[in-house]
Amino acid sequence: MIWQKLKNAVPVLAPYFGFAANDTSLVFERNFSPKNKTSATKPNVVVVICESFSAYKSSMWGNPLNTTPFFNEMCAKGIFFDRCFTPTYGTARGVWAVITGMPDVE
Repeated sequence: MIWQKLKNAVPVLAPYFGFAANDTSLVFERNFSPKNKTSATKPNVVVVICESFSAYKSSMWGNPLNTTPFFNEMCAKGIFFDRCFTPTYGTARGVWAVITGMPDVE
């Protein structure tokens, strides 16, 4: 049932996530290449979940006031997932979806 709902939402989600609007394969694998040799051989992994973080107010999304310069620098030097999505507004469910890759649905 949930998969059918997700397939129905593909045309709406496709432009945001950058896949074809008719792709209903529901393969969520994404590949990213390291920006330099150091990060490929000795990765320093930091996962920052900005719960209650107003993206549009931050530098990473183009705010001209440069409101978050240090966070913006970390994003520029690493792999920045700017299209992360969770299917709910609740903190616990949102964190669950980010950590596991699976939506917490009823």
